[in-house]
Amino acid sequence: MLKRKSKGEAFTFIELLITVAIFSIVMIVVYSAFAMGLSTYQRFKDVNLQKRTVMLRLEKMAGELRQSLNFTPQRRKEMVFKGEKKTISFPSLFFEEVVLVSYSFDSAEKVLYRQQESEKEVLSEEKESPLPKKFLSGIEDVEFSYYVFDEQKQEYQWKESYEGRLPLSVKIKITFGEELYTKIVSLPCAYKKEI
Repeated sequence: MLKRKSKGEAFTFIELLITVAIFSIVMIVVYSAFAMGLSTYQRFKDVNLQKRTVMLRLEKMAGELRQSLNFTPQRRKEMVFKGEKKTISFPSLFFEEVVLVSYSFDSAEKVLYRQQESEKEVLSEEKESPLPKKFLSGIEDVEFSYYVFDEQKQEYQWKESYEGRLPLSVKIKITFGEELYTKIVSLPCAYKKEI
């Protein structure tokens, strides 16, 4: 048998409305905290991905520099090492082919460009080299410096520009956000006989 509740035991409409309102406020607070946490996680994940990209690109540059070849200006002046503060070009091996690899930083676009030309393209009369490709974007600055022997001072020094034989080392500095990534790359072929 069904029993009816007395008038004092039932919920009134006002009590029901107050309960729904409190429940709605609690759900909005929980949802806001969850959405804020998700947004923070996504920003953190994106920054970490960009940092990893910077570090991986820095390692790729270092690997290419380690494979650079030591051509003399007398034998192949078009294929010698050339380095400035914001640009660098050097002969390297790419799948058993000699290529000229160039990196240049565009401070207006905040992009590091990479260009690769085969030896035939570099030495050909009709200069139609391939366009540079974006290598790393969203960075604040890139600087190269070169560890070479200074003939005047008779000692090794870091220089902002250099051309000729391979330097003993190349220092690469990449500024990303407020962080500075620095890598010093020793060039093994700098110690070997010139080609």
